[in-house]
Amino acid sequence: EIIPEPFAPFNPRKPRSPLTPGYPLSPFGPGIPRIPCGPLSPNMPQSPLSPFSPLGPWPIAVPGGPTGPSGPGSPFSPAVPFWPWSPFSPCSPLTPLTPTSPFSPLRPASPEKFQRGVRINPVHLYLRCKQSSE
Repeated sequence: EIIPEPFAPFNPRKPRSPLTPGYPLSPFGPGIPRIPCGPLSPNMPQSPLSPFSPLGPWPIAVPGGPTGPSGPGSPFSPAVPFWPWSPFSPCSPLTPLTPTSPFSPLRPASPEKFQRGVRINPVHLYLRCKQSSE
């Protein structure tokens, strides 16, 4: 039976993986650096450039906007579905409604760059808002 690395008995002769709990550079380790110059990659939780960090910037095109996990516009915030410019909000228009916005109904579909963009039929949006206001 093969035991997964994090649960296996510690073998001092075998070097541990950087992603293994307890390793100095591991995001699960006890001595995880939290400084801007730390050796953590930009995608690891405490890096200032990480989307999981409170300091991490979200790209403007990401649903929820540029704030961190605890911010009002964060995708991790409980209030995100009803955030005024959230594509998940049932009654809010997508904004800005410009041809360059990846979430704009005015933008033609672009399978390369904005394949993951949220597109809502304006008629459905209107009917849904009308229904919820009655």
